[in-house]
Amino acid sequence: MPIKDPLAKREYMRAYMRKNYLRDKESRWKRTEAWRKAHPEVHAATQARYRDRNREKIHAVLAVIDKRPHRIEARKQWKREHPELMQRINFKARLKRKLAVATNGGSCTPAQWHARCAFYGWRCAYCGKQLNRGTVEIDHVIPVAKGGTGWASNLVPACRSCNSSKGSRMLLPSRLARYLERDDISESG
Repeated sequence: MPIKDPLAKREYMRAYMRKNYLRDKESRWKRTEAWRKAHPEVHAATQARYRDRNREKIHAVLAVIDKRPHRIEARKQWKREHPELMQRINFKARLKRKLAVATNGGSCTPAQWHARCAFYGWRCAYCGKQLNRGTVEIDHVIPVAKGGTGWASNLVPACRSCNSSKGSRMLLPSRLARYLERDDISESG
């Protein structure tokens, strides 16, 4: 007698599939691997389509996985064991950033930078920590990776902690945010 209730039927089929999958798991895996080896182009295209459609989901899962302590330790270990590769990777990253800065344009003289620091009272634009010439870091409000320029108007002083934790995200510095929220600023500028 067939099952009439859709929910009961779904549960029955799930249990049936699970039982048969576990019973025949090894041979199914071998058949799948054989098909992938016989059809590498189709498999690659399917994988690429999945990655394109589920980019955010994949990044979210990988972000969670990468924060696991054993993964962090494994990365540190790999970096210690491959210093020459790390040098090459870091060199390429620096070149990529220099190219982005050059392509995006803009420049800031030391005098303009010191004026920006003075405008912020030699404090971090994000947390307000007191800075000096040795601890201040240049932060791009609109990150270079997202098309930000090197003009003085896009630069703010930041402490190392805030600058590194911000990464390539766009955050409005707290002081600038408070300035923009003021009521006495006219709508026309």
